[in-house]
Amino acid sequence: MPGPPGASVAIRITGGASGTWTLRSRDRGWDVDEGDLVEPTATATMSDEAAWRLLFNALSMPQAETLVRLGGDTVLALPLLRARSVIV
Repeated sequence: MPGPPGASVAIRITGGASGTWTLRSRDRGWDVDEGDLVEPTATATMSDEAAWRLLFNALSMPQAETLVRLGGDTVLALPLLRARSVIV
């Protein structure tokens, strides 16, 4: 789902496996870059524990909503709560 031109979502992970990544809306979709923008359009902040549980489908939506702190234009960050990933 494309976002508004210039929109960005910073994903901030805290804890032992911390890091920050920024999703940026581009013409063809979203790109991900390591690091943070000074003023992203939206933010999603969570612990490393919450991040792996979210991405491995080990959190229900109500649990994710309590463990992931959204800020800014939260409509842009909400799809992250439905994101899933598998690392092999």
